[in-house]
Amino acid sequence: MLTAFTELASSGALQSQVVIVGSGPAALAVAYALEERGVPSVLLESGEASKTEQWNVLTGGFKGADYGVADSYTQLHIRRQLGGGSNVWGGWCTTMREMSMSRTDIADYPQWPLKRADLTPFYGRAGTWLKIPDYEASLVDAIPVSGFDQLNVKPFRFSPPVRYGKDFSEHIEKSPKITLVQGVTVLSIKGRHGHAEALELSVGGEARTLKCGKAIVLAAGAVGNARLLARSAAELGVSDATSANVGRYFFEHPHCYSLARILFAPELAQELTKKQYQSSSFISLMPTADFLVKNKLTDFNFQLSTVPADKLDSREAAIAKNYKAIYGVEPAVYNATLGMEQTVHSKDFSVLDDGTLKRKNDGHLTLDLTAQKKIVDAAKTWLMANGAHAWVSPTTESPIVAVGHLHGTTRMAQTPDKGVVDADCRVFGIDNVFMAGSSVFPSGGFANPTYTIVALAIRLGDHLASQQKQI
Repeated sequence: MLTAFTELASSGALQSQVVIVGSGPAALAVAYALEERGVPSVLLESGEASKTEQWNVLTGGFKGADYGVADSYTQLHIRRQLGGGSNVWGGWCTTMREMSMSRTDIADYPQWPLKRADLTPFYGRAGTWLKIPDYEASLVDAIPVSGFDQLNVKPFRFSPPVRYGKDFSEHIEKSPKITLVQGVTVLSIKGRHGHAEALELSVGGEARTLKCGKAIVLAAGAVGNARLLARSAAELGVSDATSANVGRYFFEHPHCYSLARILFAPELAQELTKKQYQSSSFISLMPTADFLVKNKLTDFNFQLSTVPADKLDSREAAIAKNYKAIYGVEPAVYNATLGMEQTVHSKDFSVLDDGTLKRKNDGHLTLDLTAQKKIVDAAKTWLMANGAHAWVSPTTESPIVAVGHLHGTTRMAQTPDKGVVDADCRVFGIDNVFMAGSSVFPSGGFANPTYTIVALAIRLGDHLASQQKQI
């Protein structure tokens, strides 16, 4: 149901419900999973159906992708709006590769306290919820390219995309188990002795304190989750070891868009036309796990889409003509975008600064992506050695950019000295505060994160439902 804050505050309903901060993919997935188990929840959203006041988030040290929109990089992806980041989501869905959750060959590579198999059933439920056609195909870890033992394909599938605020608003309005309150900004969490008791809020510019119920789930994005926990850590009793990790280990999903135009040798070009390798209008070509381990490289994939003949420049057209003369077949020219796993996971990459803790700003994104050049160079060398006939670089070098997939600021770990939350997404040492969203990711591979965000959130909802008597 939809309700006003005054009604919520006077009803006392929060005493028996799970409170979820946010209304994006993670927040609503938790709420729906709870609803399926008969457990009520309240979602607190600072924005409304259309964008409202912007967050004061600073940036520096890295280049964000230019999507040709009026929004800045941060405001495009960090939104005060019903549905959160889903309002700009492209719908790309694939699962994380198993190796991206379990690398031990790279020094200081962050470890998940989960295995990929632990998420598989939740990926299935997430696929249905996200309305992904043939989502089962995206569960495949890798499809070997027949006849080319160094080449694999990772299938992607696409949500329509689901727009959470629009597509689920009618359901929320009618639901007796989900209550949505908009225009409420959560400032901090009040509590003591490792237990959260209330939320400090701003409602219409007025400070309010609201007692809360069995559990609090922060689903406010990678910056919002870190900010709220950092501002609340001392009062909640979060240990120094865990507090030292809050906001840190921020990482992105670097890309080089249109890195090159590529032609493949005829045998490979013919093989890649087969349906099993296709992801909508492109092919996601990636190396084998053995290659990555041998060379101690983080993961990458080439997103290959065909270029019509009339869109080729003079250099590309000449190479295509020469290809036909040599092989006697029409060439397929591919535009190649390189998607990469971030190479460096550093504690120095933080979304918080002193101003954030003093409430002078809402976060500060800092990142250094120069180390990704190693992946760009290795990816080119790998592809040229494994079936590429020609590589045509653009006249202007493609920059390495961040794409708005913010991860890692309250990362999951086995122990409090390595992260912020445990395998159940509970903050270490706090019995009733949980995190949802990509802030809990220790690593991300090259997969777009939304599918995994939703799978983890459904898993968290099930966990909270099963633990409701103990929370």
